[in-house]
Amino acid sequence: AAWAGSMRARLAAATLVVFGLGVLTLQVIVYEGTAILTDNHSRRASARARGASAVTELSNGVQLRTLHQSGPASTTIDIVLLSEAYTAATPFFADASRATRHYFSSDEATFYGISPLLNVHALYLPSAVGRIGWGAPAGTTFGCYRAVNEPLRAIFQANFTLLHAQRACRHHLGCSGCDFLVLLVNEPLYGGLAADGVTMITNSLTSGGPSA
Repeated sequence: AAWAGSMRARLAAATLVVFGLGVLTLQVIVYEGTAILTDNHSRRASARARGASAVTELSNGVQLRTLHQSGPASTTIDIVLLSEAYTAATPFFADASRATRHYFSSDEATFYGISPLLNVHALYLPSAVGRIGWGAPAGTTFGCYRAVNEPLRAIFQANFTLLHAQRACRHHLGCSGCDFLVLLVNEPLYGGLAADGVTMITNSLTSGGPSA
């Protein structure tokens, strides 16, 4: 892949937001140097050729898989999908793979144009129950829940959600691999929420699809 300018260039900041209707927006800011991607096609092909990695078995039932690999953490933005309300790894990795294709990897993906700048990892942490709470956390890994008497769109986090997600990601991937955290919630109804430091999306078939 060809980069114009110095390889000193680093990606210094980015913002990942999901609005109430589930629209995913990624804004990338590049600092230090004149890093310009001049050969997008070859780098995209290279990223897709590396493709998804094998599942790595970690401790206590935790599993890790890289779904989209573009380069080292020092020159890319690392997005981590963490499982919420999944009691088995196989459906989580299937849903995470679909979301990655719809948002980043396929030719018609929302952010295909900047996919050569991104790595996407899926981190499975088993939940005790397979459904998020209604009005309060219900024993899932990250404590997400829907509010009572509210439209079925927003998904809220508990007071420990962000801290738990940050700790899990840093423990299993290291600080350099945890630029943006996204909780992939086992919830068939459309919805999500952008919160400080973490974003929630569901595994709804319309999340990330052309209609979103």
